[in-house]
Amino acid sequence: MTIKNPFSLSGFGVSGIIAAALLASGTYGAGWHIADGLENMKRGERQVSIRGVAEEFVVADSVGWTINFTASGDALATVLAKIERDQATIIAFLKAYGFPAEEITPGRLSVVDLLAQQYRSGDVQSNRYIITASVQVRSSLVDSAVKANRAMAELVKKEVVLAESAGPQYRFTKLNDVKPAMLASATQEARKAADEFVKTSGASLGELKTASQGLFSIEGRDETVSESEQVDKKVRVVTTLEYFLAD
Repeated sequence: MTIKNPFSLSGFGVSGIIAAALLASGTYGAGWHIADGLENMKRGERQVSIRGVAEEFVVADSVGWTINFTASGDALATVLAKIERDQATIIAFLKAYGFPAEEITPGRLSVVDLLAQQYRSGDVQSNRYIITASVQVRSSLVDSAVKANRAMAELVKKEVVLAESAGPQYRFTKLNDVKPAMLASATQEARKAADEFVKTSGASLGELKTASQGLFSIEGRDETVSESEQVDKKVRVVTTLEYFLAD
């Protein structure tokens, strides 16, 4: 997940940028990486571009979940009654795991009559009507969603036929709370890398030419699982400082 909120430091003076980096509060050492080092040294202009990275591990604070279910049969009224019972069962299940009624919303019904299909294979002998419905949850109770998702077999035992769905989708919505300290951290890391470069290269660091910030990204801590399916996430940002090299 990428938050497209580009931010540029180029409008600030050198002292303003360094002061902002040094005065920022908070520590995010666990997610920091030293800047990538020398990236683009141009002989004509004698400049160096250095990147600094800040990473912060966070926990999702919001969840959206759509539970799809279905029923079929020959009598429409019977199938509809089954769907209504299953809907009540799912709502009771969610309430039992702590979700308040105002966070639970029944979805719309979808009815398929196989005899009404223009193209159908063979004669329809049974299960003429197929009804699909859903129940949606929007909540900040992330732990409740995790526990309920692990207990979905309880619904199956009550003969609720679950249709394919994506499962709970977890989100981190407090990006603005971590942005300032992460930007300061990434800027500090870039400056440290620039100082290290001049020590090892024999060059002298001149004035700051530009400072820019890349996009904030939110990723899952487990790279093999979709980010939205994970409660534990990682926020990452890269800043780039470009300095003139002095004689």
